[in-house]
Amino acid sequence: MVGRTPKVSDEEIMNHIREVNDPFVTAKEVAEAVSLSRQAVNNRLNNLHDRNLVDKKSTGSGVGWWVTEGYDPSDSAKNDCPS
Repeated sequence: MVGRTPKVSDEEIMNHIREVNDPFVTAKEVAEAVSLSRQAVNNRLNNLHDRNLVDKKSTGSGVGWWVTEGYDPSDSAKNDCPS
């Protein structure tokens, strides 16, 4: 089965995370910025995490996400997953 073309690319999600002036973001913040549901963003962030493109840490009240040190935008653009 062929996946859907994502409405928002992985690169757009990761660029938003990098542009924020905080050390990490929440899925809710990303969802609001890129106009996807929080669940869709959680799925995408977990996929990016599985590919070692973002990292995460439980904060007690949720999860904080940030881009890993070795992020290369050309790698994520090749491997976008459906939203």
